[in-house]
Amino acid sequence: MNASKGSRFFLGSRRQIGLLSGILSGALYGGTFFLIHIAAGMAPASEITFLRATCAAICLLPFVLRHGKQWLGRSSHLLWIRSLVGALSVLCLAWNLQHTSVGFANTLFNLAPLFVVLLGALLSQETLRLGRFVNIILVVIASAVPEQR
Repeated sequence: MNASKGSRFFLGSRRQIGLLSGILSGALYGGTFFLIHIAAGMAPASEITFLRATCAAICLLPFVLRHGKQWLGRSSHLLWIRSLVGALSVLCLAWNLQHTSVGFANTLFNLAPLFVVLLGALLSQETLRLGRFVNIILVVIASAVPEQR
């Protein structure tokens, strides 16, 4: 009986940790947008992207070393392609944040789910549902509303 109460508490605390880490992640990521925008005159987008990637590589190095063979195997090519595309995305975001307002850059960034749905329909024959498409369009419009002054 005590074990079931303990496991229930553990699951509850895991949810709380997940919720708090999700909120912290959103706050830090949002803060990153603002900091990159502020650093526009101090460093070019390429240097900001390099520093960001270097910090991420240092933080994630213990996880990579633990599963090193998976990262270098024959089946890891999609992981490397995704990593390169992600790095290019971050570079474009940093450049956009330095040359436009934070709100406009965020609106463009919020187009990502639309592209995910469209690429899923084109490349992996996923069903393009009208409801999902409309929801994504509404999110993009809602994120653009504060920018319209």
